[in-house]
Amino acid sequence: KTHWAGRLSDAQEWIGNYSSAVDHPEVMATTFAEQVDMRFMIRMSYEEARARYGARLRVAAMGALEQSNGEFRMIHDGTHGAQVNAAIRVRDQEGCPAAHDLVAALDHEIAQGTPQLFALALDISKAHRRVPVDPRDWGLQACSDLPRRRAPGPQDAVWVNTVGTYGLGSASYWWARVGALLLRITHYVVTPAGLRWALRFADDYFLVSGGTQMWRPLLISLLLLRSLEVPLKWSKLRGGFQVDWIGYNFDLVGRTAGVSPSHARWATGWCT
Repeated sequence: KTHWAGRLSDAQEWIGNYSSAVDHPEVMATTFAEQVDMRFMIRMSYEEARARYGARLRVAAMGALEQSNGEFRMIHDGTHGAQVNAAIRVRDQEGCPAAHDLVAALDHEIAQGTPQLFALALDISKAHRRVPVDPRDWGLQACSDLPRRRAPGPQDAVWVNTVGTYGLGSASYWWARVGALLLRITHYVVTPAGLRWALRFADDYFLVSGGTQMWRPLLISLLLLRSLEVPLKWSKLRGGFQVDWIGYNFDLVGRTAGVSPSHARWATGWCT
């Protein structure tokens, strides 16, 4: 990457929140309280934040994005106004596997004559939030619960993120390094036990085994991740001979891949 948008000279110290967040104060209050309890954020007054971080304080705008399950995800805008993203220079760009990569893996297994394949798909809970940030940079990823046009007072609350933050350009990069490390550890430890493939897309993992002992490497993989205290999202853990992953449905019996039923329904509804 050689082109970077934004100008650092345009940075503002305080940017009010978007209406999507202001219209859901209960979401902000609940989210901030949970994040403080998990030590992902710390709360302080605006006066204290200015004294602690000085010119490196950026209280960015927050937005609330409603998800398909009716819950909301808070988004930190590190670009507009705060201009933090304009100052970030990630060292590398990230490459993730797509459907054709897994299809190639299935073709390889066919060529090798591997018996029945079985897959396990899993997610990491709050993956980007598991990466600690240097305390010197905490002030650059601050936020508030005030409306957009409300001028802050010295005692108004400021929430400072202490970990990787959705909406900042470096969060994905640093999680990718941690996520790739977990993937390599899984390869090194579990491949001798019969693990055939292990792929990662952001915080989504796809593990494939085969043969009469197909369960063994997958159970060892789960045990390994739990021993490393990796926070798995158990509600999204799924496995079988047909598994949905990153929007695709993979049939390990027929060794084929296609759009998942949920995405097919969405596309049909959108077209009609």
